[in-house]
Amino acid sequence: MKFFDELLALHEQVVLFEAQKRLEALHPNRHVLHTYSDLFRHLQFVHEKQATLVTRAEHGALVEDWPNDDCSDITRDLVHRWDTVTWNEQRFEVITITLRAEGNTHRNTFIVGDTVAQTRKFFLAVCDWCATTRGAVLVYADGHFSRSTTLQEAIEKTSLDDLVLPDELRASLRDDVHRFINGRELYAKHKVAWKRGLLLIGPPGNGKTHMLRALIAETKWPVLYVKAFQGRHSDLSEGIGRVFARARRAAPCVVVLEDLDCLIDENNRSVLLNELDGFAENEGILVLASTNHPEKLDRSLLDRPSRFDRKLNFALPAPAERKKFLEKWRSSVEPALRISEGVLTHLVEGTHGFTFAYLKELTLSAMLSFMERHERAAIDDVTLDLLATLKGEMSSARKLLPPLPEGERRISLS
Repeated sequence: MKFFDELLALHEQVVLFEAQKRLEALHPNRHVLHTYSDLFRHLQFVHEKQATLVTRAEHGALVEDWPNDDCSDITRDLVHRWDTVTWNEQRFEVITITLRAEGNTHRNTFIVGDTVAQTRKFFLAVCDWCATTRGAVLVYADGHFSRSTTLQEAIEKTSLDDLVLPDELRASLRDDVHRFINGRELYAKHKVAWKRGLLLIGPPGNGKTHMLRALIAETKWPVLYVKAFQGRHSDLSEGIGRVFARARRAAPCVVVLEDLDCLIDENNRSVLLNELDGFAENEGILVLASTNHPEKLDRSLLDRPSRFDRKLNFALPAPAERKKFLEKWRSSVEPALRISEGVLTHLVEGTHGFTFAYLKELTLSAMLSFMERHERAAIDDVTLDLLATLKGEMSSARKLLPPLPEGERRISLS
């Protein structure tokens, strides 16, 4: 298309100015709106059947990503393109120009509508639609948000009642979450900011992810899940700002920062601290975070309650939790797969140092091995053999790792 051929031959510093001027000349009786908002994603709007689209031209199409779990087609988002979009029986020209500056990619969009009011109304409709979850988790990765129904389904299948933990702790966590999500008027009455943060701490395999899902399920709120603040062509600071800006628009909502120590570094930690507890209002935002390595986190995250009000320590399961886990497994399988009471007692004693992930591996492997042997061996014998094998593997693996710091056992989950 001649428009792109001529425009992209210019110096990048004047491209946007010239684009605005040329579009106004091409449409003298219409309004031209320029935006670089990350929320204006007209292709997503069209894909979800809120409008129709005809592509007039594409220039330098770029495919960056494998289709995600909610998309069966290749998406081409970062391209120079000219689309005609029809929404509410009104026609808009949407021109996308992607520029790179200082290693970052900036997507600029020009919207051409009949009037100022119509153009702004269309712009806001697209942004509002793309800012909401509508039965899916908003996942932030590679510098932008996408929707995941798979994560949403996983959350809906998880319950606090399914986790192995003391009843009093279960009740405490449930009450804590419900007091917060239902406490907007009470917080306002006492002039307390309606926000909350929970940080789950402990070695991998002890149920932090399951707990995150269970707590989210208790809220029934929209969810923003951060895979990485770092975008392919943007820095951490920009990503942190985008996530919390979106969260404030979507509030009340949950922001999930799994493996927090991997999401930030010492150069950008202050940006996250300011977003959690700075000048911006975080009304109605529940931040749920986890870390396998609390020693990598700044003490301002660990010690200041206004950032994470509760810190829950997930240590290795004690005998009571191991017994509860194994009893729950035994009651869920067919009679031929149920271990005896004596073997269950032996397993509780013999799995000292096991995480819940290793306990799950033990039970799953026992069932698979039993089925592969066509029931020629008793489930008791199969399970005890696998216990010895796993303990040997764990011993060998731990020789290659630094010792875990000793800590007070507070919480153990499945």
